[in-house]
Amino acid sequence: MNVMEQAARSVLDGRAAFLCTDVRTGEHVLFDTQQAMEAAFPAMANSVLPCVTEGGALFWEQLRAAPELVILGGGHISQPLCAMAAITGMHVTVVDDRVAFAQAERFPQASRVVCGAFAEVLAREAFSPSAFFVIVTRGHAADTACLEKILTLPRRYVGMIGSRRKVAQAMEEMRALGFADETLREVHAPIGLPIGAQTPAEIAVSILAEIISVLRAPGESCALEEDVARAIRDGRARGGKLFTILEKRGSAPRGPGARMLVLPDGSTLGTIGGGSAEYACIARAIECMGRPGCEVIELEVKSVGMTCGGTIRVLMETI
Repeated sequence: MNVMEQAARSVLDGRAAFLCTDVRTGEHVLFDTQQAMEAAFPAMANSVLPCVTEGGALFWEQLRAAPELVILGGGHISQPLCAMAAITGMHVTVVDDRVAFAQAERFPQASRVVCGAFAEVLAREAFSPSAFFVIVTRGHAADTACLEKILTLPRRYVGMIGSRRKVAQAMEEMRALGFADETLREVHAPIGLPIGAQTPAEIAVSILAEIISVLRAPGESCALEEDVARAIRDGRARGGKLFTILEKRGSAPRGPGARMLVLPDGSTLGTIGGGSAEYACIARAIECMGRPGCEVIELEVKSVGMTCGGTIRVLMETI
């Protein structure tokens, strides 16, 4: 098993994967933790990943699995939120304490649907330490019970629905329980971007938009898309070409860490942004298929219609 196969296995198993790639040779070094990476390379301490060093020769990144979204409450907002989040590639868990609402038929796109008291489910179930929690239960008591427990869990995001008055009341209750203002400022409440949403579907859009804004904030690691990771882990990608964006300048659809895999039969998984730049990479992969080695390619993202121009620096390597 090569290093990229090990990295893909780690990501699919939900474990951390810190990867250094030498773009001159295609060699990889894999670390389980950021601490291990920094111990081996002290210059990387407190670095914002992904990044390039050594004059662009080394590419550092943290690979992660698809985000986990935990929706507390199985009502009208939860249904469109679950469906749209699944389309973006998130693994969605829906929790409700009512049997009639905690039904897989109501949430066909969910990875799992759990019925039980909210606090008990949050205490017993295993969630990703970088999970996104959305609190949209049917009432204030359940909302605050969820929030109290979530604030004790590792997480990437927590948001709670409610009016400003209801949110203020919930914050006062959390302070009375001993939670510091610094912790409470991490709560996105009222939840969602202020787009004037009114219907359940519109509110779901505003919530998902806010989650994506957190997920794609500068310095956030790029997910290794599951179909790409599975193909690498299972050995189906051997002999194929993997493209990774190392840097972008100007405007380009995707940033560092985005990947596209061209399989030996010429089919593709993942994307580095589409358009002429991606087409050129696919053509180059097919031309070089069967030959080992790696190559750094600089491509222009042409200004066509609404697309602004820019360039991307891409690594092509043989799996």
